[in-house]
Amino acid sequence: MLSVIMGEEGKITGEEFKNKWTSVPDTNEFSHEIATVHLAYQSKESFQSRLEANNIFLVTERATNDGVAMYFSTVLINGMWILCEMRSSTFTSLSASCRPEHAPLAPLFIQAVSFIVSNNY
Repeated sequence: MLSVIMGEEGKITGEEFKNKWTSVPDTNEFSHEIATVHLAYQSKESFQSRLEANNIFLVTERATNDGVAMYFSTVLINGMWILCEMRSSTFTSLSASCRPEHAPLAPLFIQAVSFIVSNNY
């Protein structure tokens, strides 16, 4: 699973996120619905803590008409960045869009996030 190679130094600033996000080609973007979030992570705080414990770091968040949009960053131990926007209204499910530097990493990242938030291991 991709999460085993996510590094501890993946936290960046909002400005860094914006610069990296715009530098990644639109064709690298991958979106997916994560249908089930474990009951233990169905609050914004527990959700963020769960991801951070797995080296996926909150950069910033903003309120939307139907909930919240949160922006996360992670870096792999080889130095490749993955950025992600996650949207949710209830934290029982979420919509995730990620932009990795290397496009084939996108579905692997979404798979890792899905596993991390849908299980309580």
